[in-house]
Amino acid sequence: MRISISANQIASALLFLCIPFSLFFQTCTLREYDLNQKIDRGFIGNDAVFFAFSNQEGVDNVSNANDEQTSIEEVFLSLQTEDFLVAKQSGTQRAVYYQGAAETPPLLEGRFFTSKECLSEEPLAVIGKSYQDMVRTESESGKTLIDLEGKTYEVIGIAGIDKTTTVDDLVYVNFGSLSYAEQLVGRYYIDTINGSAEEVFSEFAGRASEQGLDPVWIDVPVAATDVIAGGVFMAGIIKAAIVLFLFITYTCIMMLFLLTSDQKISVYTLVGMNRGQTMRRIFSPIFLSGIGGILMASCGFYVIFAFHFFSLPNGSILQAAVLSISLTVILLIAWVFPLLAKIRKYNLSESLR
Repeated sequence: MRISISANQIASALLFLCIPFSLFFQTCTLREYDLNQKIDRGFIGNDAVFFAFSNQEGVDNVSNANDEQTSIEEVFLSLQTEDFLVAKQSGTQRAVYYQGAAETPPLLEGRFFTSKECLSEEPLAVIGKSYQDMVRTESESGKTLIDLEGKTYEVIGIAGIDKTTTVDDLVYVNFGSLSYAEQLVGRYYIDTINGSAEEVFSEFAGRASEQGLDPVWIDVPVAATDVIAGGVFMAGIIKAAIVLFLFITYTCIMMLFLLTSDQKISVYTLVGMNRGQTMRRIFSPIFLSGIGGILMASCGFYVIFAFHFFSLPNGSILQAAVLSISLTVILLIAWVFPLLAKIRKYNLSESLR
């Protein structure tokens, strides 16, 4: 049996191989660049907002501490914004609270705090792998413990990636484990992934003032990675150039497909096929070729994932793959509409003149 493959089918397969693979590779590359930049800053985003409480003087004389101990936590819970992370810095230690979707450090073992655990008074810690020699196992409960700044924390996770990074030297503790005096002193930062940290800080400052607190915006510390990298990477320009190239290629191949379908429409109409049958006979080979290209791209995704080409979390790589494939399938199906419009407008009598 002889199998005939047209130029349109080859072009379709190559196009729908290149589109998802290019989008996937570009997305993962940019995400890994951002992740590396964030790790170099101590896992703090470039758009994070830093602040401190101006009324931290005389904190040792705070009266009625039990009543005031939850005032900062109440501010957190009263915020309407859902996606943010706030952390108090003390050297390499971060006391954190987050709501909704927040980017937490990558983990080698265990888990990170839940949002509810962040406000728990039970001391919990996620330590960098540099601190693993300091942990001990409690014989009775079997819990893994570590002593930090005079407190004993239960270790529930180990932060870091396969390579040596600044995350190895960080310790995350739940915000609720700090006393009110400890919460009031030091530098904070607010970080987001789906919104503006400035907007979150503005809302936080308004709510905090109702509790008698006065958070003051402070300048963002400049990290070495920001000085070295600067704006050289031009991620936005590169992304726009790739998307524009793919769009032009996609449009040209689709137009070529439509222009070369006239003869097939004439033949199928002459033999008495209706519009639906004509549509299936013309589009099915192109659709199957496109699906073949998408499947080949998916195999490429698997190879990249299996060989750990990117250091991103598995969830981030999977998300990039799903988004790339979903968008490509939509672009493939979109070919139906101009082809259907062409078939509907086709006039057999005019073609025979």
